[in-house]
Amino acid sequence: MGLFERISPQRDYVWASRAAAAIASSRRKTNAATPIDKEDFEMSLPGAWQEQPAENGCEFVNRATGELLIVSVLRNHELAGVAELRPSIERLDADRRKKIETVSESQAILSDTHFRGTDRDIDARFDGHDPQNGIRFSVAIRGCANKILTLSLYRDSLAELAMPFTVYASLIFNLLKVKNG
Repeated sequence: MGLFERISPQRDYVWASRAAAAIASSRRKTNAATPIDKEDFEMSLPGAWQEQPAENGCEFVNRATGELLIVSVLRNHELAGVAELRPSIERLDADRRKKIETVSESQAILSDTHFRGTDRDIDARFDGHDPQNGIRFSVAIRGCANKILTLSLYRDSLAELAMPFTVYASLIFNLLKVKNG
């Protein structure tokens, strides 16, 4: 049995509508950083983000920029062997790409997936946009010996801001610190 079969998903996320960004409200200053400290990870998001209810995993909304960050966690109760982690990350990557293609009705334009890291700490990332629905997105999948985190960042606009979206997303993903990994 491979690593993928032994881990239990917390929640499966796919961007379904723009409503989530519209629901959240923010009371913080837009230039402040928002610290996030959860059981499995910590990070500091630029600007004012607010956590919104989620059945599993975590969702954060930045109303000022029309962005949604979804973090899901897959836990493995056994340490993964070197041979099991990369194939599990590749399967999650393929699954996420397929779901984006389905939701976008094959209109999403996706970059290649870029892998980096070591055999015991792997990071896979890809970016894209959906011109039909006016959404930009970036996905990072980070795996270590006992968990895999998937971060999906969505912006409810195709317009580029001062910093290109792919650079902005990469900076956010680089702020992620996996706990007990």
